[in-house]
Amino acid sequence: MGFVPIRMDEFIKLHRKSNPGERPDEFIRLLRLSVADARQGARCHCGAPIWAIGSAVVGNACFTCITGEADPSSDYEIDEVLKARGEVKLPSRKVLRMTNQAKPRDRAAGIERESPTRR
Repeated sequence: MGFVPIRMDEFIKLHRKSNPGERPDEFIRLLRLSVADARQGARCHCGAPIWAIGSAVVGNACFTCITGEADPSSDYEIDEVLKARGEVKLPSRKVLRMTNQAKPRDRAAGIERESPTRR
């Protein structure tokens, strides 16, 4: 299995929560650079594609070289990097209309659902 896809803004929120003493502006800058490098096909010294999230912290390297682990199935990678590599298909970003069929927790999160009969 591969990485767990996550939007960059969501990962930044998680990182800020887990690292309250760190300067968020510097991390965001480094993450954006490593995402750009990964999308352009940057490779680790071992030849594997870089892990953008880890590379923002330690410099351009792959998941295995950074963590020593082979299986990233419980670790995040920025969704746009995975899409650029053809490893994940991003969901449609179209805005869905609010209907009575949306679940309460969805409405609270600002998620709207279309009726199953609408296409």
